[in-house]
Amino acid sequence: MGKGPADIGAYAFAGCSSLTDVTLGNHVVRIGDWAFISTGLIGVLIPSSVTSIGAGAFRSCARLTGNDVDPLNPAYSSVDGILFNKNQTAIIGYPAGRAGGYTIPNGVTAIGAGAFSGCPLTSVVIPDSVTSIGAFAFSGCPLTNVAIPHRVTSIGEYTFSGCTTLTNVTIGHSVASIGAYAFVHCTSLTSVSIADSVTSIWDSAFFGCDNLTTVTMGRGVAELWDLAFTGCISLTGVFFWGNAPSYVSDSFLGCPNATAYYLPGTTGWGPTFARLPTALWVLPNPVILTTTPSFGVQTNQFGFVISWATNASVVVEACTDLALPDWSPVGTNTLVEGWSYFSDPEWTNYASRFYRLRSP
Repeated sequence: MGKGPADIGAYAFAGCSSLTDVTLGNHVVRIGDWAFISTGLIGVLIPSSVTSIGAGAFRSCARLTGNDVDPLNPAYSSVDGILFNKNQTAIIGYPAGRAGGYTIPNGVTAIGAGAFSGCPLTSVVIPDSVTSIGAFAFSGCPLTNVAIPHRVTSIGEYTFSGCTTLTNVTIGHSVASIGAYAFVHCTSLTSVSIADSVTSIWDSAFFGCDNLTTVTMGRGVAELWDLAFTGCISLTGVFFWGNAPSYVSDSFLGCPNATAYYLPGTTGWGPTFARLPTALWVLPNPVILTTTPSFGVQTNQFGFVISWATNASVVVEACTDLALPDWSPVGTNTLVEGWSYFSDPEWTNYASRFYRLRSP
């Protein structure tokens, strides 16, 4: 492309499988979203003039083994053929012709939209420095395990969509939302544990995960949107640590064998939840519920709800120093209907006080 328009539009060469080589002139400023998706490109040289590269610009180019960038480019750089922003804090594009595994360098804070989409990666290590993962970032990759770091605050739309070999995902404890279609058709997932930090699970996030059998919802989940788990035909149990979230009636459409389990003492539950039958979730040991309004400092007392088995007795013990703990019983509660409220009017007499539970 010696002379021509300054922009290469979205999908401009999409599907041109016989296109193996392209020369981008110094007049090219912008490369649109998915501009060269599914072409036969083997290598690309990004000139110094390019200041904008759209999402998935080189996605699914199965023969592409490297992206090179002119050292004078003010916006982008490349390391070993991998496309980064200039200061290498964001990864923009991974060559779709490279199989195997990849460890994202420490210092990278952002994984761009479509950065690994369609790449034959079987493993990826995401460093703790990463705080954001863009839409379609790993869509269609044959990954088996993914650990999302604890600084990531959201999982974007379609991030892991179509990762049909993904068997395990660990969600970091800062993730607040799981985007629409984030795990759609991840057909090898059998169980998912949603971190306590997650408040929203968006439309069709786990749609069509047809081998998913159990989901554990963290304490913070407050919203379930359209079709969030629709088509998870093997789902048998959805276990909620917190109060009943708001939901759309078809959140679990097409899950004929699923039951929603909730802890005694949590609120908002009825005989059904989002068309699922409900049942009490009895844990092996008693727990303190931290999501109820009665948790914490109340008028002249500190209190919390204890949840466990119906009519069981639970001893509350307290100490003032966890480094040298001297636990003493401060109360015994009988859990009528599986829960009971404990309050400690003596807490103001101590600089700090810690609590634990045990069965008699």
